[in-house]
Amino acid sequence: DLCTAYGLLTDALCAVKDHEGLIHLLEVVPEDTRARLPLAMRGHTQRAAAIRDLAVTRPTTDVAAGLEAAVTAYRKWGGTLYERRTQAQLAGVLDSLGRHGEAQELRATVREFYTEIGAHAWLADLDRVEAPSR
Repeated sequence: DLCTAYGLLTDALCAVKDHEGLIHLLEVVPEDTRARLPLAMRGHTQRAAAIRDLAVTRPTTDVAAGLEAAVTAYRKWGGTLYERRTQAQLAGVLDSLGRHGEAQELRATVREFYTEIGAHAWLADLDRVEAPSR
């Protein structure tokens, strides 16, 4: 289904830092219709838009707000995996904005979940991102 494919494509494009691909992916769902989307799709489009914006600007409060909106949509939908993956990205943005306490809390939540599901590669990524701020 479109929602599953859209989420997987968002993840893949973020992983390889293909920001042009994110732009094209966002064109699939017109911006003026996104507020009416099912929660999962809303989360995917909000996350893709925030990561796209991050690619062309430095971390901003608007990027953080976009990621926070995606986290909220994923939480309401019940998509814990997507919620935690987005929180990991949000933690990096919050650190860049000097909001280190919030970033540390998010990373702790994400770390607990990754440990629980045995996501060793994602834990290693989280450690790589966190290491410079230690």
